[in-house]
Amino acid sequence: MFLFDTDTLNEILKRTPSPGLLAKLATMRSEDQFTTFITIGELVYGVHRSNRKEYLLRQFEERLLPMVHILPSIVPLLKPSVAFAPNWSEPGHPWQSRI
Repeated sequence: MFLFDTDTLNEILKRTPSPGLLAKLATMRSEDQFTTFITIGELVYGVHRSNRKEYLLRQFEERLLPMVHILPSIVPLLKPSVAFAPNWSEPGHPWQSRI
């Protein structure tokens, strides 16, 4: 499993992403690619502050969101027995399709 940070995902949004990063991502199974809800929030904030907002929003929707699963919290990764709300791992929960 890979948990991507803001800098890694921001690189994907660039007009010319790092060829090395793209090559590495191509070797990873999509079901192993994760990020956190906080990281997505940081990226959305940056997109909305940019003077290339429309371009970045399109890249965000077309390139980034389809490739990464979004975790609302990293708590279950650190200690799976910790209970927290909402229970996103429960079948039928809206997050279930992204985890």
